[in-house]
Amino acid sequence: MTQICTLHAICKKKHLFCPLFAKMKSIPIFLTATILSLFCWGVSAQENPFLKMAKEDFVNYRDEITNILYRQGDEGKDDSLFVTKMVDQLYETAKVSKNKKWILEADYFVVLNNYHRNFAKFKEIKQSQIDSIIEIFDNDLQKIIRQAKKINAFDIELRALYFIWCTHCWNKDYNTCIRYGAQLDKKLSAVPVAQFPDKALYYTEMGKFYYSFYEYEKAKSFFEKGIENATIAPIMQSFALFSIMQSLNSLGLIYRNQYNDLENSDAYFHKILEIIMKANVQDIPSPEHYPKYAQDHLELWEGLAKGNLGTNHFLRGDYENAIPLLLFGMEKAATINRHNFPYAIVKALTLSEIFITKKEFKQAKQYIDKAYEWLEEYKKQTNTTAFKGSPNTWEMYHKVTSLYYHALGNDRLAFLHNDSAVFAQRVYEEEYNLHKLFYAEQLHKQQELDKEIELKKMYYFNFIIISTFAFLLIVFLVFYTIMYRKKRIAYRMLVRKSREWAQSEEVLQNFATAENNETFIEDEQNGKPTENDRKLFEQLNHLFKTEQLYRDPNINLDKLAKQMAVNKNYLSRAINRCTGKNFSTYINEFRIKEAILLLSKNIQKLSLEGIAFETGFNDRRIFYRAFKKVTGLSPSEFRRVSTSSIESPKYSIE
Repeated sequence: MTQICTLHAICKKKHLFCPLFAKMKSIPIFLTATILSLFCWGVSAQENPFLKMAKEDFVNYRDEITNILYRQGDEGKDDSLFVTKMVDQLYETAKVSKNKKWILEADYFVVLNNYHRNFAKFKEIKQSQIDSIIEIFDNDLQKIIRQAKKINAFDIELRALYFIWCTHCWNKDYNTCIRYGAQLDKKLSAVPVAQFPDKALYYTEMGKFYYSFYEYEKAKSFFEKGIENATIAPIMQSFALFSIMQSLNSLGLIYRNQYNDLENSDAYFHKILEIIMKANVQDIPSPEHYPKYAQDHLELWEGLAKGNLGTNHFLRGDYENAIPLLLFGMEKAATINRHNFPYAIVKALTLSEIFITKKEFKQAKQYIDKAYEWLEEYKKQTNTTAFKGSPNTWEMYHKVTSLYYHALGNDRLAFLHNDSAVFAQRVYEEEYNLHKLFYAEQLHKQQELDKEIELKKMYYFNFIIISTFAFLLIVFLVFYTIMYRKKRIAYRMLVRKSREWAQSEEVLQNFATAENNETFIEDEQNGKPTENDRKLFEQLNHLFKTEQLYRDPNINLDKLAKQMAVNKNYLSRAINRCTGKNFSTYINEFRIKEAILLLSKNIQKLSLEGIAFETGFNDRRIFYRAFKKVTGLSPSEFRRVSTSSIESPKYSIE
């Protein structure tokens, strides 16, 4: 069909008609071109597998896009035509769906493809060249990560970040690896597994990284996260099935090696077997180039789990149950996946050790020879010298072989193999200690960096808090100072007015002398003071000022009326009409005036209670209440303001 579309384009360009279009001569050329263009577009849409994914979430097409784009890992990494085709289809998907995410998907695919092409050359070039290639690769992925953040393509951001982490771990750049690992862990925690199913896989791989450094506690936490997130996903129909089995297997090994807890170790291996029994091979996606992927991996994990259970039986001394399980695990590891030779070697040597203990030396030698054969094969696969490829398995091989020859009485060969075991152990420990030391240094640097960042955050936070507090304190002090000054001014004004009032004749000044009797007759009828009221009030006022009767706390209207030889009703009416106040208020004002004068003279010998009794009050509370009602200040406030007042004239009591 592509040929037909191309042929039509050529014919149209040359204004010719091919025999295929002979029956279309009556149709205008532009109509023919339109029909063929639509037809070709329809064919292209059918051939483009990404178009149907355009409206889906990543979780729904993750397995399919992985199978399409990255299947060339074994067969087509150098197929430039395949890469070009995939990129064109991804760009077409972006154009049709109007979603920039598919452009990023294309860019990410190109970067990874370029990396895989260069990876094959890494064994032939210097470390400095490898570092340069990885730096370029790192920068390209960082650009993709920044663009992914802008359009919220979190799945591409996480995949790119994970690949950077993997690359630096492989290159043994542990400082960078740890830094990116921390970023990846933080971002994964914010994304639900329902939206990003690779979450379980990433946690498992991070656990394996720490496990390789014997950081069991940290590895355990990542494996547990992997299991938790894989359990949430529909693991029976997903690649996550193998992630959870990896995490379960590693946890089983941690409980065996770190905690010496064989019961819990067995439990994790049994969980793997339970999952395998429930799994349906047909539901697990397999790459097109490896259709038996699911079946082989289920069988492999069955072998690994049973082999590890066999090792636990061996450690308990239960050889009869250990042998069939170890045999099963050894055979599956050796036949299904050539990368699992170290596992098969360990199981073969464990079997050999069992038969040495049982003094069945022929069978013991058989498994020793098998282990040696696989060690040599693995050495060729990894292109390494003896001990360098897998020093711990070489160590185990020489230890078991030494036991074998010692049991046969051949001490010379036993000694030689024991010496080789010590050498292999030294090689292993040198590599391990070097890695451990380097890892510790990088971890320390990372911790110091984290502390520095936290300190900066703390300092900044404290600076903000202190600055805010200082600002508010300054505002408060300014406000308080202003209000305090206003209050002092107001208090001084009250004191001044109270002093002026205390020396005034305010009550008498309120009433002028009547011009004639008619006015007072009229006032008597209107409730205003008459001439008789005024004379009686002046007489009372003169008596209070000369004899200071108000100082008597027991004085009342009856006593005062008898002393003045007048009717108390007339006296009360005169006070009320002339002052507008009752007798009690009138007499208290005399007392308050004298109290003001006493306080103004700053007589410190007299207490406030003494002044109250001196001026005629028999109750301190009544004195306080009456004083504040008249002056607006309490007696103590009045004394304090009077003492500090700039104006300190001397007042006398008339």
